[in-house]
Amino acid sequence: HFQGCFSTCLPVRARHAFVGEDATIGFGAKPPSCAVNSLGYILVAAVSGAGSLSAYIENPVGVRIWAISDTSTTTLKVQVLAVGAVFYLLTQTGTTISALSLTLAASSITASALTTVGTLNGSGYFWDSSSDGTNWFLVHQNAAAALRIDRFTTVTSTHNAALAMTAGVCPCTIWASTGQSKVWVGYYDDPTATGNVGYAVYLSADLTLSQAATTIATGAYDFGPPLIGSFYAPADTAIPNITTALCVY
Repeated sequence: HFQGCFSTCLPVRARHAFVGEDATIGFGAKPPSCAVNSLGYILVAAVSGAGSLSAYIENPVGVRIWAISDTSTTTLKVQVLAVGAVFYLLTQTGTTISALSLTLAASSITASALTTVGTLNGSGYFWDSSSDGTNWFLVHQNAAAALRIDRFTTVTSTHNAALAMTAGVCPCTIWASTGQSKVWVGYYDDPTATGNVGYAVYLSADLTLSQAATTIATGAYDFGPPLIGSFYAPADTAIPNITTALCVY
């Protein structure tokens, strides 16, 4: 006689989705955001075309342990970050960028108060965020001809710096490098006229300027801001070394 058996192996989870009662129809027009904390928990958030916000946290084996859905506020953009075991949920409503922290405990999740962390020059202006595992960083265009960079501990800005732009609505990016202890800021300055694609580099400890603004390409309507990240060079060790940064635009 044959005796059926069930495997004790857990499936490898590679996909996440908002379905059914999780959200109203209309997701997909804006990019979602996800982050994994140091404990292996996953935070996923997305905004619908109508501005409804949905987010959830799942544990390492795929059990959903926390979720929110906000249809009362028109959310224009959402990003999520992980700093160690703590998650951060960043949202834009109008010209206001807000953040809250989500701290996981053995049997609970504690959310901080939603705090304003930046104010854009207009609702159509750009912002981006990044984490180096110790702190998180925000870049946003807070004036007609300037970007502001902030370093945060929890939801409090401890240091900030300004990066001058020429004019226009300037797309921007940020990447915090753990290996370099530096923060790279990319931008597309005056995109409808001169169109300078460039970057500047700051020390992550206090946002002291490490590399002045440098233009790498020029062209109106042709480019976007540099998307900066790790470049892994071959090494003799089992774990490759991060020796520099790689960007595309």
